[in-house]
Amino acid sequence: MAIKDWQITIDRSTRAISQAGFGKILILATSHEHPFTTYYGIDDVIEDFDETTEAYKMASRIFGQTPKPQEIAILGVGNGSEGGLPEPNELINALNNTDEEFYFLTCEDNSKNVVEALAEWTETQQKMYGFSTDDLELAESIETKGYDRTFFVVHESPESYPCEGWIGRCAPEEPGSITWNYKSVSGITISGVDSNEVKDLNGNTYIEQHGETHMYDGRTASGEWIDVIRSQDFLYTRIDESIFGTLLRAKKVPYTNTGIAMIEAAIEAPIMQAANNGMIAEEDGEYLYEITVPRRSDTTVNDRAQRLLPDIEAVVTLAGSVHGGEISLVIQI
Repeated sequence: MAIKDWQITIDRSTRAISQAGFGKILILATSHEHPFTTYYGIDDVIEDFDETTEAYKMASRIFGQTPKPQEIAILGVGNGSEGGLPEPNELINALNNTDEEFYFLTCEDNSKNVVEALAEWTETQQKMYGFSTDDLELAESIETKGYDRTFFVVHESPESYPCEGWIGRCAPEEPGSITWNYKSVSGITISGVDSNEVKDLNGNTYIEQHGETHMYDGRTASGEWIDVIRSQDFLYTRIDESIFGTLLRAKKVPYTNTGIAMIEAAIEAPIMQAANNGMIAEEDGEYLYEITVPRRSDTTVNDRAQRLLPDIEAVVTLAGSVHGGEISLVIQI
């Protein structure tokens, strides 16, 4: 028997936690009941939804983009034995009753009552909702509500699903790495509407400019940029997951300056991930963010007794994107 002078214990601290995604698209189908199902290509979709269904047409538009999503999901909601379209409250109940993960919501039914209900629901979630319409009154109704998490495309042929295709084009990209403006969407024509009128409603259109077609201009109904809301969700969620993972994997995070530094590092890690995605502004080679944590001596006895670490602040400057500007051109002879 071999003599062992050293007893080596291996502690594999690699326990993973579930991470929320920011690219999965859900099609809410209203033709018939169908369980939440993930599909990895249009050939998979046709097994459950034939080519005549709106769900198939939407999925085809989404999967027809470059780049395209690796996966989408479809959840079918019927109207019981009556055979009609489900009521808005039935759609909301179905969404509330699923534990499956998705970030972008779309729906076969883009009627006024359904759109307003889904927009209101999405505003309470960490998700985003997009729809296509030719109804300027509906667009104005949504814009008036000032929703941060709903965006729409006004198009004379909403049945071509320009917004859904736009989501399919942009969803595969990392949050913060792109602007949603200037993106070409495969399979659709220009909107055929007054783009300035739509822009005044914080809507989006598909236009031709300098011989190229692209989306214009990447806003939600509140006027905020789509990429800003998605970046905000990414940072909030990844920081929360990172701190939780630190607490989960450590034997304990002590209430000492060393332990506080562990929490600071857990906050900084996803911020740096965001920076690598192009989300964080940079100046003179330095990313523009600041994390402030207290020293142990700055906390109260009550804080420590309750095991609460107060007064943590993270300030992040988003890189944003250039969409336009002013140029002074002087021509001399």
